[in-house]
Formats: sequence, structure tokens, C-alpha cells
Amino acid sequence: KMPNTYVIKRVLTDMIGKEFTDEQFEDICFEFGLEVEFTNTDEMKKRNDVEDDEAKPATEENKEESKTKAKKAKKNKKKEEEKAEPVYKIEVPANRYDLLSAEGIANAMKSYLGLGELPNYRILNKNEALERVIVKPETQDVRPY
Repeated sequence: KMPNTYVIKRVLTDMIGKEFTDEQFEDICFEFGLEVEFTNTDEMKKRNDVEDDEAKPATEENKEESKTKAKKAKKNKKKEEEKAEPVYKIEVPANRYDLLSAEGIANAMKSYLGLGELPNYRILNKNEALERVIVKPETQDVRPY
């Protein structure tokens, strides 16, 4: 299972410096090699509440707490719907750690779309050994490298 990054649409487009329709953004992500799903902040809150409830043991106290949450959710539903913002759920490939944040996705998209410079990543500790392999005597016959 690949990790996902959730980014509020408004925040991401502000960082990129360009507005997109959902269809345009989906096409750009596809060309870039990413999969995107669309949700909103309200759905994310509901999903987190469900996950929290599923993680708790089924005790009478937790059942009462769940009922109270449900009542509050119904009461505030109108307010939350008005405040709900579109969210992009972006599936990140395992080898793209730079895309695990809104900033990383914005930087990658800006350079891909020609809206910004390519990031310049440098190794700061190049005088030191970056890796060291220790082969223990008990594993040397099985794995000599």
C-alpha cells in the first residue's frame, strides 16, 4: 500500500501559484505519474471519527460517547457543510519521499509545469562515509556482503 498525502486544494494552488479545475489537476497528476482522488475536509473529519471509534473497545462508555458525537455531528452538519473545503488525496509512490508534504508536491508541480526552478538537492556531509556495512561473523556464511 502506497502512502497518501492529503492537501487542501486552496493551499496547494496558492503554493503553486496557479488555479486548476479538478479535471485539469487530475490530468496533470496522471501525466506526472500520480493518482489523485477528490474529497473534502468534512469527509476527512467523518473518516477520522469512524477510525477513532473503530479503534476503541466496545464498552458502554464508548457507545455513549459515540451517540453524543453523532448528535453533535447532526447539529453542526449545516455549519460544517458550509465550511467544507475541497481536498486532494494524492497517492505517493514509495520512491518519492519529496511528495509527502504539500510543499514537496507544490515544488514538484511548479518545476514540472515550468512555473518554477528545479529544486537543487545537495548532500551536506559528503566528507563522511554515507554508508557502512557491518557483516557479523555469524551471518558471514549466509550473507557475505
